[in-house]
Amino acid sequence: MQDDEQCNTSKLKNQLKLNAASLFLKMQSILHVSNTATQEIVDNLNQIFSLSQPLIKDAINDILQRHGHSITDSTLNDIVSAVMDSNVVFSATCKGAELSSHKRRKTFIEHNYPLVMPVEYDLESPSHTIMYVPILQMLQELFKNTDILSKMREPNAEPGHYVSYRDGSHFQENELLSTEDLHLAIQLYIYDLEIANPLGTSRKVYKLCAVYWVLANVPPKYRSAMHTIQLAVLAKVTDLQKYGYAAVLFPWSMMFTHSNRMVFSLNLLVRM
Repeated sequence: MQDDEQCNTSKLKNQLKLNAASLFLKMQSILHVSNTATQEIVDNLNQIFSLSQPLIKDAINDILQRHGHSITDSTLNDIVSAVMDSNVVFSATCKGAELSSHKRRKTFIEHNYPLVMPVEYDLESPSHTIMYVPILQMLQELFKNTDILSKMREPNAEPGHYVSYRDGSHFQENELLSTEDLHLAIQLYIYDLEIANPLGTSRKVYKLCAVYWVLANVPPKYRSAMHTIQLAVLAKVTDLQKYGYAAVLFPWSMMFTHSNRMVFSLNLLVRM
């Protein structure tokens, strides 16, 4: 029984540490808090918890005295230390701890979260490269969430109305897609962006082309959510103009092979 309780306590502590890491990750990826600002928040939270130790010590001492117990000051300090150690946010953000710095948080996330790393691909020479995210690995991670399959099977049609790509003649007349078998439809979005001052001398020099994808099988209300749109390829616009879409999308599209036993329909939406 005691071993089970210790095991449950250890699992709870690890889960709370993951929750704290998720909070810091959301601050940066969703709320767009900078690395410097995030670190400032982490340091100040840790400092607040550290400065609260005298308050915890007095509270514990008062409770013991009210119940007629008296302990030495060293024992009281040990209790305070145990209480502080049980505070996962404090213990995980102390100097040298797993979530104490941006680098350590990044390492922790890489080892504890389902992360798919981008791959660099040379178009012709090392000076002309693209970055792509392997889609099969992304799909493997996505489908670990069984809710996606249930969302894909939700009815998404209204007789007499054009609601989705399934209502079009190209889909309904396609021998592959119109079957009752489940096929994954991948919708691509292409968007160009300037990472330098668009009014300065570097205009168009560092312009990037970003290709994103989303599962078109899910209903539009889920498909339009920002977190469902995944990055496929990043390339310089100059390289795209020189080599064309076929070469830029080649390493990413090469993963759609029959040996993978997965058939995809590609729907391309270009936005400049």
